[in-house]
Formats: sequence, structure tokens, C-alpha cells
Amino acid sequence: MWDKITQEYGLITEDKIEDEEYTENYHYALIQAGIYTSVKGMPTGIVINHPKTGYAGYWGNMFILFEDSSLKFDIG
Repeated sequence: MWDKITQEYGLITEDKIEDEEYTENYHYALIQAGIYTSVKGMPTGIVINHPKTGYAGYWGNMFILFEDSSLKFDIG
């Protein structure tokens, strides 16, 4: 499902989705399940592990986007 969505948004072509070397090199640009957080000006997001719940298998089916102006990172 994530591969199909990625293709529909024009982030990858059908022939490249099967190329493991390509997907390994550009995995960060493809839509995939997970919880990520980032701030304006940050080139990549920070991965947050999903909670260990009784329904942990369902986390891979979700894509959630939150906007919070109070979210700040001190990366220094």
C-alpha cells in the first residue's frame, strides 16, 4: 500500500520501486509507516518508536501528521 501511495505522489516510478539499491539509497524520501517528528528547517525527521501495545501490528497501517508550534529541538 505504501509503495502505491508513493508512486501516486510521483516520488518513485514503478520500475524503481523494485530496485533494492535505489530504495535503500532513497528510503528517506519514500512514504512509509512510522511516527516521525521534525521542525522547520530540519532536513530529516526524527523517528519515534511506536508504543508497545496489544495492537502493535496496526501501527504500520497509519500515517499521522501533527503540527505543534510549541515543539522545539535543541540539537546543539
